[in-house]
Amino acid sequence: MRPYVLELRPGYAKVRMADRRAVRNHLNSIHAVALANLAEVTSGLAVTTGLPASARGIPTTLSITYLKKARGTLTAEARCDIPDSSRERSTTSSP
Repeated sequence: MRPYVLELRPGYAKVRMADRRAVRNHLNSIHAVALANLAEVTSGLAVTTGLPASARGIPTTLSITYLKKARGTLTAEARCDIPDSSRERSTTSSP
């Protein structure tokens, strides 16, 4: 996918992906999974940059609606509120 980070700060990321043959499908448009990967890396960067070094973000859901074929250079933007990492977290131990 070769994402190129254009802008990055806690709670915000802007990432570009070039339209290359490697990310195209048989319909000559950018593959749906490449689009999902672009969305995931962009949103993940926006969240991760705001977390302390000792914290990790683990996605539990991914949902995408495709409205039309994607072609050309794409730019993804993600804005999010950073979770409060100062609260205690619950841990579950396995038996």
